[in-house]
Amino acid sequence: MLSGNVIFPDYAAVRRFAYRMNEKRDAKNHPERAVKASHLNAMALIDEVLHHVVWLYRKQVVPTLFSEALGFLHERFGDDGEKVIRRFAEEFPPLPVYRGEMSLSEYLAGRCGDDPAPEVELEELLMLFIANQNPAFRPFEELFSDEML
Repeated sequence: MLSGNVIFPDYAAVRRFAYRMNEKRDAKNHPERAVKASHLNAMALIDEVLHHVVWLYRKQVVPTLFSEALGFLHERFGDDGEKVIRRFAEEFPPLPVYRGEMSLSEYLAGRCGDDPAPEVELEELLMLFIANQNPAFRPFEELFSDEML
């Protein structure tokens, strides 16, 4: 994946991830709980396609989409809108935070590529919402459940 939360550099990495998931799920004794690497790979591809669609929409229609959305959240909910973004990033840390390269506060105060980090996190929050609406993703909800949010 290029911009999502789980990065699979190649199919072998997907297979290793599926293997570890199956170990945690005790798929050896409960084969009905087994996950297939192909399904995980398909989910990653769907996530990347959706990111690309958002990128195209921003590029061709509303370049300020997420800055306007953040403005709306702040206008409507005040600091609570920012707290939602922070809470999301705590539960699903961006890669530099996950790796311990920077604190969450440092990350959110900076940029991710060309975009302010809070806008990137808002896009990821939108992708999480969409993933949780997809019935085909339900067998993998331990990866992206938004229940705690």
